Formats: sequence, structure tokens, C-alpha cells
Amino acid sequence: MVARVAVLGTLLVVMLVAAPFAPVRAQPPTQKTMLERLCTADRVLREWFAASFLGRVSFEEVENAFADLRGDFGVCRRADQTGSTFAIVYERGTVTSRIALDPDGRVASLFISPRAAFSSVEQAREAIRSLPGKVSLLLLEQGRDRLSLEPDAHLSVGGSFMLTVLAVLKDQSGTA
Repeated sequence: MVARVAVLGTLLVVMLVAAPFAPVRAQPPTQKTMLERLCTADRVLREWFAASFLGRVSFEEVENAFADLRGDFGVCRRADQTGSTFAIVYERGTVTSRIALDPDGRVASLFISPRAAFSSVEQAREAIRSLPGKVSLLLLEQGRDRLSLEPDAHLSVGGSFMLTVLAVLKDQSGTA
């Protein structure tokens, strides 16, 4: 009996000492954690994505997309969550994102859509000024000019539409 108690006591001590070293399965990342990982990492890793995702989108496309985001918007600052949508805030802009993870925490679906976000009205003016072609902008706030860029410039936006309407009317009337 004493031998049995000694063996049980030794076994208990071994279990208590060994327990802290038992492998613990890491918790899968949250959607926010994964988005921040994707946006801040120097390299996007293939193992972060589910096979079902990589079956629809090539890994090279994923790498290029995140490289383009860094190139266009700079350093990723944070991911803000509102419901099931995230706003990923970069130093020069914000993108809207939705993400779903599989049970192991790998990306199963990912949607990213850039949206215009400027830190100042002047930054917005310069972004519009840099667009190709002739641009015109007038933003009024309580009846006063808030932002303008060639506000009196004549642009033929409506003219193109009118020509299309006239062509349809001509075709319907049968006249030359």
C-alpha cells in the first residue's frame, strides 16, 4: 500500500512538473489581428491563407495587392472595425475591407476596396489637380467656397451624353 501511494505521489509530481511544458494550441487570430498582420508585415506568407482562397486567387496576386497598397497609401497605422467591415487606415489613405477566416484562422475570403480619404482639404485639391486631363471642382460649405479648382472651366460632360441621345433619336426616326 505504501509503495502504491509512493508511486501515485511520484506520478502526481511528474504530472505537475510536466504540465507547464505540455503543448498548448495557439488561439487562431481574430479578423482584426489578421488584417493588421497582412497590412503591416514586410512579407505576406502563404500559410496565412486557406487552400480554398488560394484556389481562387493566386498567391502572387495577393502579394502584389498588399505591395500596391503600401506603395499607394504608405505605412499601415491600424484597422478599425465597424460591424463586419474594417477601415484599414494607412498614412495616406484608408481602405475598406471584409475578411473571413477558416476555423484554423487562415484567410478564407478577403475583400478590399480603396476609398478616398484625405487628411485635409488641400490634400484633396492636390489629388484632384494631379488627375489626367482637364479638371474642375467647386465645393461649397454654407454657400461659401470651401474648395475650388478651376470652378469656371467648361467641361463637355453633358455634351457626350447629348450626342448619344441624338444618335438614338436619329436611328429611331430613320432620318439621315
